[in-house]
Amino acid sequence: MQITVETKHPIDVRTAMLVLPIAKLADRKWRPAAGIAALDRALGGQIGAVIARGDFRGKAGESLVLYPNAELPAERIQLIGLGEEKDLDAESLRCLAGRAVSAAQERRAGRIAICAPKVSRLRVPQVFQALSEGLVLANYRFDTYRERDQDAAPPLKGASLLIERSADAKAAREASRIGVVLAESQNLTRQLSNEPANALPPAELAAAAKRVAREVGLAARVMDVAELKRRRMGGILAVGGGSANPPRLIVLDHDPGSRAAKRGAKRAAGSARRLPTICLVGKGITFDSGGVSIKPSAAMDEMKHDMSGAAAVIGALRACALLKLPIRVVGVIAAAENMPSGSAYRPGDVVTTMSKKTVEILNTDAEGRVVLADALHYANKQFEPDAIVDLATLTGACVVALGKWASGLFGNHDGLIEAVRAAGESTAERAWPMPLWEELKLTPEAPDEFPLLLTNSKEEAYMLSGFKGVASVRIIRPDPIVELHPDTAKQFGLKEGKWITIETQAGKIQQRLSLNRNLDPRVVVAAFGWWFPEQADAGYGWSGSNINMLTPSGPDYDPSTGGITLRGVPCRVSTA
Repeated sequence: MQITVETKHPIDVRTAMLVLPIAKLADRKWRPAAGIAALDRALGGQIGAVIARGDFRGKAGESLVLYPNAELPAERIQLIGLGEEKDLDAESLRCLAGRAVSAAQERRAGRIAICAPKVSRLRVPQVFQALSEGLVLANYRFDTYRERDQDAAPPLKGASLLIERSADAKAAREASRIGVVLAESQNLTRQLSNEPANALPPAELAAAAKRVAREVGLAARVMDVAELKRRRMGGILAVGGGSANPPRLIVLDHDPGSRAAKRGAKRAAGSARRLPTICLVGKGITFDSGGVSIKPSAAMDEMKHDMSGAAAVIGALRACALLKLPIRVVGVIAAAENMPSGSAYRPGDVVTTMSKKTVEILNTDAEGRVVLADALHYANKQFEPDAIVDLATLTGACVVALGKWASGLFGNHDGLIEAVRAAGESTAERAWPMPLWEELKLTPEAPDEFPLLLTNSKEEAYMLSGFKGVASVRIIRPDPIVELHPDTAKQFGLKEGKWITIETQAGKIQQRLSLNRNLDPRVVVAAFGWWFPEQADAGYGWSGSNINMLTPSGPDYDPSTGGITLRGVPCRVSTA
């Protein structure tokens, strides 16, 4: 659909339907702007008459169609109520545009024009962006596989947005363009999610992602089973092992810095540093039968939507490229089909993920966290992002908690959580912050998982899990480091850069050694790669950065053998 911004007077617009939004009237007195008043006079006072008689009061969703005489080029005048003026926001305007599209389709009007309303809470560009988004979103239909129905309402071919002041036209046109890009990218997401699973297995999802990348200038990479095996991505391979359609890992990269370097562009002063990087990680289960722990048959057809997180990542990366965002945004998608078969993974299996962490499978229908373990680790290690936002359809329990009106939002960085929450509020795609209390981190036995991950990977990457309100948190740290005083390292027989093993009863942690003469010889500084329950039970806490001071204490401190006690936890330090 083509959307234009025009400075024409409503009287002069030739269109199949002219849409006139009117806010709710406290009384029957209508005080239109000069241009609308002139339109009413040209209509012989029809608008004023229906308002005076109470046939139209401007309530939200109210509509009334008028038919002008031959002197006006518009074939119809569609009045649409906006509701209370004080409550109008961007979502009100999207709904207005959506109602206009529905009214036009009902009357088979191919083109419409909308008199853009003034909204006290919004600037002119915000008004035109919201209207454009609403038009494009409302015009979407998933009818790819339907036979042509002559009686079906045809999609809208085009729309004009009318603006009073020509001085605002340039800003309004740019805002409308942005709105169209965002809405078309969202429609792409809807289209991918709506596709049946037989038409969009992992390989086809990867092909669709590559087509989008070619169209908008994204870098794209797809890892097949052979490469997944080389990278030891056991989580994705396990979940996808039961299907005849093999899994894929899909990477889309919007990197303005890379393109500038290729063009030989000169860097501005102070811009030589690395661009901020955000990773969007999407769950791409193209069909989720539950695997061996098979789901009930009722509504199983909807499990084709279990790749909606992946679809959202593809749509978001498309928008990033077309809007030329000045940051690096990387999309990482774990695509697999969870099916039962002789080669499927089973309850009781132990799977080794890319991070070398082992996962005991208790229920194969908990596949989301298994594939995301590999995708999150890959994103963290490969791109060292400033933040990771993970989008996943992980559990219906979140719908039980929040209904269909919001997604559950979990995170470990207050600023990032608030940014996502505020963005959701402004777009009517709400995300509701859920608790991550300290007590939740100390409960290792919970077998199930929360619905959405939000991670600040420079600090911590949370693997969240919870069952019946109980949660367990495992913290994965990038670039693990152990720092020792050189004299202490010499006592251990350790050299800088060596891989060090810190061993507890719960398991082993491997990290690189760095020497720091400023440290107390009795202090170990560690960026742990894993939070063991024994350490948590001992009151061992993180300071909020990826460095923590660990003080050896007690008679167990024996530099000659590497045996030490860290906050009451017996440990042994040795070379890997």
